[in-house]
Amino acid sequence: MVRLWRAFRPAPGRIGGMAAGVVPVTGHLPEAGGYGEQAAIMLDAFEVMSRAEAELVEGES
Repeated sequence: MVRLWRAFRPAPGRIGGMAAGVVPVTGHLPEAGGYGEQAAIMLDAFEVMSRAEAELVEGES
C-alpha cells in the first residue's frame, strides 16, 4: 500500500498545471482509468497516509 501511495504522490515541487490547487495532482494510479475510476477505499487510504505524513512533517518543525 505504501509503495502505491508513494507512486501516486506528485514529485516534490510539482505545481499541477492549469488545475493547481483545484484538482489533486497525482502520479501513478493503481487501477486503469482516471481518478474517478479508482477504488474509494484505496483513495481513502492514500488520504490517511498523506495526512499522517503531514502531521509528522509538521511535528518536526
